[in-house]
Amino acid sequence: QELMVSPLDAIRKIDGMASGVILDRKEGVVYLFRDRFGQKPLFYKDYVGEDGQGCLDICSDRRLLSANSPLDRQEIEEVLAYGFSTSTTHMCDPECEDYVFSVPPGSVRIYRYVQSSLEFRKEIAALPLPEWIKVVKATRKADFAPTFEFESALMAAVEDLIPRDVEFGVTLSGGVDSACAALACRELGHKPLAYAVVERSDDQRKKLVDTLATNMKLDLKIVEYDFSRIAEEFDSVVKAYDFPFGDSSAVLAYFLGNAVSDDGARVLIGGDGADELFFGYRRAQMFGR
Repeated sequence: QELMVSPLDAIRKIDGMASGVILDRKEGVVYLFRDRFGQKPLFYKDYVGEDGQGCLDICSDRRLLSANSPLDRQEIEEVLAYGFSTSTTHMCDPECEDYVFSVPPGSVRIYRYVQSSLEFRKEIAALPLPEWIKVVKATRKADFAPTFEFESALMAAVEDLIPRDVEFGVTLSGGVDSACAALACRELGHKPLAYAVVERSDDQRKKLVDTLATNMKLDLKIVEYDFSRIAEEFDSVVKAYDFPFGDSSAVLAYFLGNAVSDDGARVLIGGDGADELFFGYRRAQMFGR
């Protein structure tokens, strides 16, 4: 309802990684927005189509946009299936990159369409900084150590996510990000149920998450899966998502969501980005060697 009444006010309340498009048919306005840190990309191209009408192509992969042609269905399907496109037909020509635009982080670009024409109106910085970023800035002014800044930011971010009136849980995959988020919940005085999705025969992973949960004094629920279950539930996973999702993590998220819902929890707190921040991926380790 708020999107219909005031799209900009609704966009300002978005917290987390997101980019998207809002089409206000009544006012004839298109809003393109992107999260504060640019975690989710958003590219677009405006042009005049063959029928003389103004067109706006929007996607999260720049390779699907070109300076002089609309989106290609085959390339869309390839990117969703493989994460990249094998075709170069509509790849961006470096000489024409100025025709393909990127929405800047934390901003909204507004287009107005009248009859068959599109008109760029303005760009505004609509998304204010979250509270935990303000904590980081405050600690920098106080000349605290970087480790204290990071801890303060993490605690403030997790505290902002903890619901006040519904049951919630935490993920515990054995990685840095989920462990930090779970520990922050404990430090803030909460004791949520911890969830881990583990392949049935992976005893090493089970032992790892059990050790983490024990050290944090958290009750642990292990959601097991095997490849036969993935095959059985695959159609249900596809139906559960209301948009194409080209990543195998969707299957495990589906199993996890069912387990959390069965326990009566409505919010699940986890982490994302620690491997990027601390160079945990194997490709980063290769560079280290």
